[in-house]
Amino acid sequence: MRWQKIARVVVAAIGLAGAVAIYYYTRSRPAPADPPQTLAQLDANVVMATDGCQKLVIRPGKSNAKIECAASELLSDGRIRMKQVVISGLNGSAFVMRGDLLESAGQTSTQGFPAQTVLTGHTKLTTDDGLELLSDRATYDDVQGEFVMPGAVTFTRGRLSGTSLGATYQRDADIIQLLDKASARVAADPSGKGTANATATRMSLKRGQHTLQMAGNVRVVGDTQTMTGNDATWTFTENEQAVKYVELRGAARVFPNVRGNTDQATMNGDNITMTFGPDGLTLQHATLTGSAGLEMAGSAPRTIRASLIDFFLGPDGRLVSKLDAKDQVSVTLAATSTASGRTITATTLAATGDDTKGLTRAQFDGNPVFRQDAAAIPSRGSASGSTTGKGREGSATRLVLTLGGQIDAIQFAEFQQNAKFDDADMHGEGDIAKYDEANQRLYLMPNDRDPRRTSLVRTADMEVTAWTIDVRTESQDLTAKGAVRTRTFQKASAAATASLFSAKDAILGAAESFTYTKSSRRAVYTGTTATSARLWQGEPKVEAEEIVYFDETQSLTASRRVDSTWELDPGAGDKPGTPVKTYKVRADTLDYDDARRTAVYNGATVYLNSSDGDVEARKMTFQLAKASRTLEQMRAEQDVYAQLPGGYEASGEVLVFQADQDVYKLSGMPGRNARLKRPADRTDSNATTAPQCTLSESMQINLNRRTNGVEQPTSGEAPKPNQPIGCTDSIRRSK
Repeated sequence: MRWQKIARVVVAAIGLAGAVAIYYYTRSRPAPADPPQTLAQLDANVVMATDGCQKLVIRPGKSNAKIECAASELLSDGRIRMKQVVISGLNGSAFVMRGDLLESAGQTSTQGFPAQTVLTGHTKLTTDDGLELLSDRATYDDVQGEFVMPGAVTFTRGRLSGTSLGATYQRDADIIQLLDKASARVAADPSGKGTANATATRMSLKRGQHTLQMAGNVRVVGDTQTMTGNDATWTFTENEQAVKYVELRGAARVFPNVRGNTDQATMNGDNITMTFGPDGLTLQHATLTGSAGLEMAGSAPRTIRASLIDFFLGPDGRLVSKLDAKDQVSVTLAATSTASGRTITATTLAATGDDTKGLTRAQFDGNPVFRQDAAAIPSRGSASGSTTGKGREGSATRLVLTLGGQIDAIQFAEFQQNAKFDDADMHGEGDIAKYDEANQRLYLMPNDRDPRRTSLVRTADMEVTAWTIDVRTESQDLTAKGAVRTRTFQKASAAATASLFSAKDAILGAAESFTYTKSSRRAVYTGTTATSARLWQGEPKVEAEEIVYFDETQSLTASRRVDSTWELDPGAGDKPGTPVKTYKVRADTLDYDDARRTAVYNGATVYLNSSDGDVEARKMTFQLAKASRTLEQMRAEQDVYAQLPGGYEASGEVLVFQADQDVYKLSGMPGRNARLKRPADRTDSNATTAPQCTLSESMQINLNRRTNGVEQPTSGEAPKPNQPIGCTDSIRRSK
């Protein structure tokens, strides 16, 4: 019975043998040391003593236990005392327990075991997975099923070692706990890597689940990174050689040990969950929740903030292959040698790619806004390279980035639906806006399907609408196509006041396609054979298949099917109250030079319709006054035919109208005289006969409209005598 009682006490105490296990890397099984063979010194309370013991305890339905000791004693109060005790075999071969002294204490349990068993002096618990737990004292409570080490505890297991103040093992839950100021250290592996120092208020392990829980001020310092949080859970592989998952809960943070280390990411959030590769060191997947922040590894900081961030990495743990972020997403990309600093905000982010290329596409939803630092945008026209002081900003319903492997390697930024783009003094709108940052280009275009709207670009110089617009953001050069409409804002100046287009109002334009070069202020409007390009300002207009307008010089050229209308102010020779004069000209080409104040029309036939007469010729030149929008002279050349005010009709080689004198000068050419048909003098006409007009022919004929006087200056030739001609007969038909 004594050996049975001793065995019961030992069996109850040994239930704590699995109390602590820290799952890390190596597995060792040290053989138990031979117990010392010393005889017990009897005292008055010893009823019986034996010198040494070795006993196999048969446990029906359970594994048998082996008890070895240097000496054993039965005390008068029924307690059992064993010295230099070694107990093994409980729970199979899982645990071995040693101690200098084992005593039973307290009441006996219903199973006949003592309520408490106390181990003192070099208490040592060894598990079959190589863990050794050391303390000076341990207590086993059979009623509660709890094994307690109340004092300083140290433990080792392969490369792992550590300390705590107090440890417990709960028999029924099979949980080991390090109670206070728990710390652990992992030594380097054979390659010199994998060191770690872990501290927490408490650590606990539930055997068989391959997990280690850390609670209270968790801090784990590895070779290159540090992890912190209020609590943490580590899940290991089945063979317990590597870490599979790490869960940080409460004020979680992961950051490089060396600031500026570009090989390690920085993570923070309320909670962080990480998945590692087979080596237990290479991060493969992480989920950050609650005020989450991720600074991705690389030469330049790339920070993502959101309520939730979830990302995957390739096998090497460097390239991100998939990334999702939700709720109040903010992406900050620091400036590099090839790209400016940028910030993107949205409701959600979904980025995809693959293990070899990294991220290739990123989609932002929920009113995303893209901002580019002003420091990267040179001031237009600045020789010193100074910046504008205002950054670029784009917004839309959705933003899709085409990426070159990293979140900051933006090749194209596509703003989808209700896109808006602002850059210093430029504003753009469209269904879709594609921003090519590397080439400083912005493409505006409509949706593929209805409803569709035209795109718009507005600068300090003009406003352009069209189906598609391609604008260079640095120079503001642009190309527009499809239903183009423009508004050019004139600068108030003396030249603009005297120009064909007034400076008071914007110049409007329409074309099938349009290009504008900012440096030369050159605008090209191109129409089609069916629809001409147009440039107008109220009544003044120019239509042609192509119009080139120079905003700086107020000059223009037009070609193919030119149709123009000008409104010119009355001249000094006109009567007071004379209205604005309208000149309508059709030709093949027009060349207006504002500096020279000339408008030159050419064509197979140039047609002029005005209050100064209707004229046809192959070439017409209008000379304007230097400082006003008044006509000084009109010159028609080659095959001239004119119908002049007052019923006059003229033909010749050259017709010059001197507006300030109100005089027409008509010239012929050798072998072909100028001809002028004058209206009949009603005072001399016989009322009973049809009126007769007069035809004059000469190398030169001058008509003074103010006096209706006709002169025929001679040039060595005698003019032909005037001849009567029917007033209904045109001199064009009687050539």
